[in-house]
Amino acid sequence: MKYTKEALLLCVLLALSAPSASAANNILPEKFSRAITADLQHRPQDIVIRKIAVPAAPAPTGENSSAQPADSSAQGTAATELKKNISLTGSVFGSYGDDENALRITDASVVLDKAEIVKAAGSSSSLEIGDSRGVNAALLAADGAKVTLSDSSAESSAPSGNALFSWGEGSVITASRTEIRTSGPHSAGLMTSDGGIIRAEEMNVITQGDFSSPIRAGQGGGVITVRNGTFVSGGLHAPAIHSAGDIAVYGASLAAARSAGILLAENGKIALENCTLEGNMAAEQKDGDTAAREDPAASVLFLPSGDGRTPAGPAEFSAKNGSVISHRGAVFAVNRTEGLLTLDNVKLRNEDPEAVLLRIAGTSDKPGKAKAVLLRQKAEGKILTDSVSSLDLTLDSGTVLKGSISDEDSPLSGSGTVLHIGKGARWELTGDSVIRRLDNQGKIETNGFKLTVRE
Repeated sequence: MKYTKEALLLCVLLALSAPSASAANNILPEKFSRAITADLQHRPQDIVIRKIAVPAAPAPTGENSSAQPADSSAQGTAATELKKNISLTGSVFGSYGDDENALRITDASVVLDKAEIVKAAGSSSSLEIGDSRGVNAALLAADGAKVTLSDSSAESSAPSGNALFSWGEGSVITASRTEIRTSGPHSAGLMTSDGGIIRAEEMNVITQGDFSSPIRAGQGGGVITVRNGTFVSGGLHAPAIHSAGDIAVYGASLAAARSAGILLAENGKIALENCTLEGNMAAEQKDGDTAAREDPAASVLFLPSGDGRTPAGPAEFSAKNGSVISHRGAVFAVNRTEGLLTLDNVKLRNEDPEAVLLRIAGTSDKPGKAKAVLLRQKAEGKILTDSVSSLDLTLDSGTVLKGSISDEDSPLSGSGTVLHIGKGARWELTGDSVIRRLDNQGKIETNGFKLTVRE
């Protein structure tokens, strides 16, 4: 299996970023064993910040301190909570408590420069609440908080240890030039839910745990915008991007060592421009330690959400320029849900021997439905649609498709592939093909293969 030089380097980084022995012993690493307290009797510009040692337990905070312990049945506790507007430089925040944020910012505007945030240990009583509300996250922005983070680092080795979590409408995290490492399960790098917003630029994010995406808009959605940077995952079920919200990425390098590169839930949106994306979905995906899941292998995968909170609706993936490298499985797959796919001048490379470009599949009660538009696109491989599913495929001007299209026999009305070939587009058959309907204003080269149009 071949990887780009960049992906190989990132895999080395994954190996080097294993949890430290000190974290395993529930002791904060020395560089993180400090807490911040601030006297908020004064105006923010008069506040004096002091660092105090934390040898074995979170440091107590003063009666008038801005670093107040939080206690919420919905979101656990926080080793440090900031509720007033403040700017801090060189601050260090740490936590090893159960269901505890290292830093929580609530309904305040906070600027952090050269900060170090670590969630060194601490169990999570609910992975689901961790994913939806930010329990056990390293940094949690909640209740309309506005957080600006620059030239900083965030590390987590706990379950549900999402590094930067923006929760709820009005909460915004703006991060730049920040290093993120997580090693526990369900520990995303950048995470939103219930309408939270993250804007990130020039980030370096590596996750190692299962179900730990470098970029994720989770339950209830959210908006994430990323410019430049590197985002790599090493776990199972850990796509580089997982979206039930709205995510746009520009000029970034994205790679998943053992998962799909992209996972879209219902109503999720992901737009890439000038990005490199690699997916390498492992042969056997495990759902925790109990049951095997049978999602089709693909580098860009559309699936139903299954969380009970995401409204039904098509997911959308678009890519312009850049590249997609698929090491295993189909390049694109829509399974038991509805998906919209738009490609514009993207370099595609499929290293899987079955050479499937696009697979549409489903069940009688959850058929796959896809609409795909290829603009100025060169694409190769098989397009497969099962007997209960449907595909509306448009080859627009400048597009060349080299491959076969195979619809399974079906008595169902509306199943199969409807193909539109625009002026200036071309389909070159590489095998016998069966489609339901054809609208051809371009060119078809059969190359001696048989094309069957059912309607």
